[in-house]
Amino acid sequence: MGKCVSLHHIYSYSLLYDKTITCPLGPWHRPSTTLALPAQRKQIVRPQYPRLSQRVNTLIGTDWVGNVCPGASAPFGMVQLSPDNGRAGWDYIAGYFYPDSTIAGFSHTHLSGTGAGDLYDISFLPVTLPALDDRLTRKPQAGKTGEEQAPIGIHARFSHATEVAKAGYYAVTLEPYDIRVELTATDRVGVQRYTFPEGCRLGLHHPQSGQGDELGPHHQ
Repeated sequence: MGKCVSLHHIYSYSLLYDKTITCPLGPWHRPSTTLALPAQRKQIVRPQYPRLSQRVNTLIGTDWVGNVCPGASAPFGMVQLSPDNGRAGWDYIAGYFYPDSTIAGFSHTHLSGTGAGDLYDISFLPVTLPALDDRLTRKPQAGKTGEEQAPIGIHARFSHATEVAKAGYYAVTLEPYDIRVELTATDRVGVQRYTFPEGCRLGLHHPQSGQGDELGPHHQ
């Protein structure tokens, strides 16, 4: 591309004037021609723009009355994988409320941005044993209804500093278990991947049934 020369470049001429020739009518200019050297064509560098999906922040709308779930879903997909705080009330209508710091499970179906609470089906929560359980330790709080004070049961804590929320992908680290959870989805299938610490007793809790399975010790 850099060495291609067009006819326009090859057959471009410049006029040179010789003022040493004179005639009775006065000095005149004799034009001469000189072949211009071919110029190299500059390669056009076009800026590279990222895909628009890389600019999506799925945490937008998860605070106040946005009622948005931040998890992973495909366009027009059948599943919407997202974390659930496990609490009742209008703020938690989509399952997740940004100011909270607990996770009770990762379920495969959600209504996002509708202002109506439903679904939260097929939920799992990976833990290391013994797991956090507030059913025996939770104390009544003044100014809150019985529904708002209902215990979560087995759960995990988390920090927003460990969250990654993108279009089609969500990840977070569960504390105190040090388990990395990653969620993604296709049109009809939800995928959850757990990375456990080595040498721990592993458990998989099913929030909807209130039961769980011990998976045994984990070794690399």
